[in-house]
Parts: sequence; structure tokens; C-alpha cells
Amino acid sequence: MKLKNIFASVFSALFIFSYVSISWAGIGIKINNRLVESDVEPQIIEGRTMVPVRAIFEGVGADVKWNAEDKTITGTKGNTTIVMVIGEKSMTVNGENINMDGSAMIIDARTYAPARYVAEAFDYDVSWNGELKEVIIKSKPASKVTTEAVTETASVKTTEASTETTTTETTTMSAADILNSSPVEGVGAELYKTIKNDFNSAFKIYYIGNANNNRFQRATYNKLFEVWLYNAKTKDEELFVSYSKTAYVNMVTTCSRIDQRKAKYPTNANVAEYCVKRKDSLEELIKKYFSSKNLDEAKKNSEAIKKFASATPVK
Repeated sequence: MKLKNIFASVFSALFIFSYVSISWAGIGIKINNRLVESDVEPQIIEGRTMVPVRAIFEGVGADVKWNAEDKTITGTKGNTTIVMVIGEKSMTVNGENINMDGSAMIIDARTYAPARYVAEAFDYDVSWNGELKEVIIKSKPASKVTTEAVTETASVKTTEASTETTTTETTTMSAADILNSSPVEGVGAELYKTIKNDFNSAFKIYYIGNANNNRFQRATYNKLFEVWLYNAKTKDEELFVSYSKTAYVNMVTTCSRIDQRKAKYPTNANVAEYCVKRKDSLEELIKKYFSSKNLDEAKKNSEAIKKFASATPVK
């Protein structure tokens, strides 16, 4: 990657939010349509959204190293190395100094910094969706020159292959094949993976007694639902979103009921064992839902999660 391209990205429009208090439930961060997972929440510092640096580094596929002695965090991906120093409003990209509009800082033993500087230095585009309150980080599309070069090379190889006496048969996926490359017939891989990742991200951080976490808040998952529906391109995908919404809401309901039962009998060993088994059974139902082969199965498996939620007693 050429440094001049990095500089052009880094000095693009400032990514600054208004001076208001916003909770994590109101802000999402997605990298290539995948929700960023982190054990700590983003913070609003002096009107700017500060995010856990490690989460962004790892989200774009960079290796991360922390040096406690000189308080630096280093991210490396390919030929690009970024170094940030706690308390300094600058970072280095392959040894070149880049100014930032906010300094890296430590909050609750975690390093925070403005998301866009890290992402853009690794050649990602960064934007802000004000309606959904989401930071959107996406890989930059391949340049036209690169695309044309690849196409030309492929054409030459195809022509040369056709003149040979012996050829090797190749299989090219059609548009329909690509669309249906998810397990659920009629549902595209991108939408399927987005929804599955959102489920996994929510259930991964749940433990008994933690059903009030941010991923289970209505304000949060309603925004996820909006994104799912926005990304649905066909009627079949809209149906899958509908079934997924039902499954998600009842996943939350089940966990809330498990927590209520445990809270009512905090010292009862049988109740504790029951709650653990109930959580494990819910996990299996979620896995079964995402193993659906078609929309009829998805609907059936979604309804199974709904019935499971209703059958989970509080008393």
C-alpha cells in the first residue's frame, strides 16, 4: 500500500459527533456488515466516539501488540504498521507521523482511540449512519485498473486453454449459486451471515443473570432488525428476516425468564441446574435454526424457539 493513499484516507472528512451523552445501546459499529465484538463499550469523549482499539485492529484483521512500559499499542496488517501512544494526538503509519483529532487513552484498563484513524490507515472506508447510529467500516472496492487487469488476464488464460488439446474443466458459480450459497435456500450468504453473526454476538456474552445486557435491549435489537430488513433484497429474504426477528425476540425472552427463575431461587441447586440445561437447550435450538435448509424449516425452527420461550417457567 502506498503511503500517499494512506494519507489521503487519514485526512478525509472528520468523524465527529455532537456533544451529547449516548449509550452503547444507541451506537453500533460494523466492519464489512459484521457487528464488532468487544468486552467493553465505546465511549463518547468530548463529542467524539472513542472505541476499543484492540477491537478495531482485530476487526480489520490486524495483529495487535501492547507495550505497557512505553504505553504503545501496535497494529500490523500486511505491509502496514500503526503505532499509537497513550495521551498523544498522533500516530505513526509505517514510521510517518499522522495527527489525530483526539488522543489515544486508557479507560478501565482498555485503550481507546477514534475509530476512523485506525480503519482508514488500513485502507478501509469509514462512514456514519445517523439514522441507525452506526459507524460503518468497509473494505475499499478493488480499483478499476485492477479489475480490468484481472479480467484481461483471465481472458488470455481462457483463450490459451481453449487451444490446448487437453483442458481442465472448471466450474464457475452462477449468480443464483452465489445468492443461494447460504444453507437456507433463497437466502443470500451476506444476509444469512449478518443475521447469524448478530445472534452469536448476543448469545456469546449472555450468562445466567445477565439478560439485561445491551445486546438484549429492545433499542439495540430493533436497530439490528432495521439493518436486516434493509439488506433483504427479495421476498424470500424478507421472510427470513421475519422468522429471524421472532427467533431473536424469543431468545431474549427465554434468557430473561431463566434469569427471573434463578433470581427467585438463588440458593436452590436444582433450579441452578435447570437454568443451565435450559440455556444449553436454547443454544441447540438456535443452532438448529441456522441449519435450516429452506424457509419452511426456518419458520418451523423459529416457532420452536418461540414455544420454548413460552414453556420456560418463571415460578
